[in-house]
Amino acid sequence: MYITSAGQLEEFCEKLWSAEFLALDTEFVREKTYFHRVGLIQVATSQHCAAIDPIALSDLTPLLQLIKDPGKIKIFHAARQDLEILVRLCGQVIPPVFDTQVAAAMVGWGAQISFAKIVYKALGKKIHKSETYTDWCRRPLSKNQIEYAIDDVRYLVPVYKKLIGRLGKMNRLEWIKGEVVAWEDPETFALPDPRKRFLKIKNLRSLKPRNLTVLQELTAWREEEAVRRDCLPKAIFRDETLLEIARKIPRDLKLLSEFRGFHQKELADIKHLAGRGAWVMMQRSFREEITDEKVKKEMVKEFIDHYAKNIDKGSVPIKGVVDFLKWAKSKKISMAVCTNKQEKLAVDLLKKIKLVEYFEYIAGCDTFDFNKPDPRHLTNVVEIIGGNINKTIMVGDSEVDSQSAYNAKVPFILVEDGYTEKKVDQIPHDVLIKNFISFEKTIEKYL
Repeated sequence: MYITSAGQLEEFCEKLWSAEFLALDTEFVREKTYFHRVGLIQVATSQHCAAIDPIALSDLTPLLQLIKDPGKIKIFHAARQDLEILVRLCGQVIPPVFDTQVAAAMVGWGAQISFAKIVYKALGKKIHKSETYTDWCRRPLSKNQIEYAIDDVRYLVPVYKKLIGRLGKMNRLEWIKGEVVAWEDPETFALPDPRKRFLKIKNLRSLKPRNLTVLQELTAWREEEAVRRDCLPKAIFRDETLLEIARKIPRDLKLLSEFRGFHQKELADIKHLAGRGAWVMMQRSFREEITDEKVKKEMVKEFIDHYAKNIDKGSVPIKGVVDFLKWAKSKKISMAVCTNKQEKLAVDLLKKIKLVEYFEYIAGCDTFDFNKPDPRHLTNVVEIIGGNINKTIMVGDSEVDSQSAYNAKVPFILVEDGYTEKKVDQIPHDVLIKNFISFEKTIEKYL
């Protein structure tokens, strides 16, 4: 039976409440995720068996209630991974547990015996493992795949009875209880201690105590991130990369980016985002999305602090702009700055590159309760300096500037090579310039 609906699940589980044991198995995929992605849960008693689809079913409560019942023996073969899945789904351990692989070793059938071999030994039945490499999370599943999965529990019940009989004759029933006691302890299924994961990294003995501490912290962070993202730790950073970082302890991003496995985006990849604010630019620089608001706030603060200390480094006026500003001032043309940079930072930058004297007003993203492309960011400034909106021109280098100008219904002059993802022909403008050489002639018609 293949169960894909809530009604089917309720009806099936109702039939199992009188059973003294449940044969259980799961099919899962865990190639790229931290936790198992469950594709099927198989259940059987002496009279009933089914494959239950947890992908199709949003609520597994009827099944989980059955599994949590301490009055029912839960039978597995090689129980560890199946138990990890079911304990996580149930939110608790699910005693009592019986493992046919463990029991088989105790009756002399060999350690780590496969399910196919134990079925043949106990029942003389040959079963085929033709679907071993099935992607159990892909839909639809074929009839053969479903039957293959159900076979893993269909024969568990008679195998269990056979093993119980042999263990009884050999006076070894108490042995099995001692072997599975750990599976009834919640600590067995607790997530590994992130601060101990560094012990699994090879060649860590070559590290000095200080470097070993760095490796411990790096590995703990990676483990916590892997849990949060539900991905393999190596998908974040490989062991070799963490080991090398711990050995050399780089002091800045440039040195860190030289390590294999650490991917730093080039300046050209994020330059166009500068006008959208610090966080937008930072987020696009990372491989993974950061959603923790506290972390985001701290990162932006650190970034802004660093930027403020180095604000004039690499900041050079566009060719011809100084001469134009001098000319405009001599003609008593009012000029102001509208930027989505913080006002304090904008003022500081203009002071350090010796241009602040040319502007009557500087409005940043925090000057008003709104910023570009809201037209009020522009119109308020014009009003403050006593200007005439009908004789106002906006000069900018991005689509945000363009939107601001047209929202305020003023002409827009676009400067090439600005902080934008779009090509110049994709940004509405009235005039396009490469630099400010002879810019006076360009604006004279607007005066």
